[in-house]
Amino acid sequence: MFGVHAQHSRLRLSRPEVFAILCFAGISGALALAALRAGVLLFRSTITPAHRLDPARRTIAIVFCIVGITMVACVLYARYVEPFRLTIRRETVALPGLTAPLRLVAFSDVHCDPRFPVEDHLVEVINQQHADVIVFLGDSLNAAAQAGLFSRTLARLQAPVKLAIRGNWDVWYWWDIDLFGDTGFSEIESGWRTIDVHGIPLRVGGHAFVDAWSPKKVLPPPPPGPGPTIFLYHATDYAHVAADNGVSLYLDGDTHGGQIAIPLYGPLLSIGRRGREFTHGLYHLGPATVVVTPGIGVERGFPFRFLVPPEITVLDLIPTSH
Repeated sequence: MFGVHAQHSRLRLSRPEVFAILCFAGISGALALAALRAGVLLFRSTITPAHRLDPARRTIAIVFCIVGITMVACVLYARYVEPFRLTIRRETVALPGLTAPLRLVAFSDVHCDPRFPVEDHLVEVINQQHADVIVFLGDSLNAAAQAGLFSRTLARLQAPVKLAIRGNWDVWYWWDIDLFGDTGFSEIESGWRTIDVHGIPLRVGGHAFVDAWSPKKVLPPPPPGPGPTIFLYHATDYAHVAADNGVSLYLDGDTHGGQIAIPLYGPLLSIGRRGREFTHGLYHLGPATVVVTPGIGVERGFPFRFLVPPEITVLDLIPTSH
């Protein structure tokens, strides 16, 4: 269906971002070493009277020990707590051409992984939203052995219309696996189609992830017809193309929100051609709305989330006259 595809890094780091990452790594390393040395000094002063610290040095050592303990706690939280803390983002989006309200639930980047068994909770939370449309925006597995679990998870999701596209991992690694058969999800490989939801027409387009920059192939202008225009793609790459082509709503994932966010700075890493322009959340490009969901799972080789919890996005779509 897809064949073998080139695999390119999705990281897009500017010089300021590289500088920020190096500063973060350097400061973190220095603090860790200082905390370790402080701990050694405190231990020696406790068991050996000859190495007893004066009050000022003891206070400084205690402060650095607290910093070290906090850093360890943050790492443990990022590995063992936050990846399981599924959250819900709710947004109301007015769409031209929509004739009645609809609820759409979007999720992405599940990256099914036995280290993070979140699938049951994901199904429970999504089904509680009573969606009219559910869309999966790509990146299903961290290992081929999880394909069955992924398919069973999708099959348990309940909505009149369920749509899916393939992300970069699905195209790079799992192109020969039938991810969506017998799940109730319709896979959009490319192109536009009109779907009916409770008698409400929607013009929905989508495309499986492609490495090469291919705006005419991936996102041709939507065909004329009734209903709002919604485009599904794994990455933020074509958000501006969508806006230029008159798409009302562009839905994507891919970024993971950076997986690690630093207070007062934001995501530590940026993924995709658009870099930090779109990280997660809702954006407006003229009349077009762009929604970036930060995903459910984690990269296989980087099993951490910090201040970017897993998220499903619930969009209450309303006519522009509401």
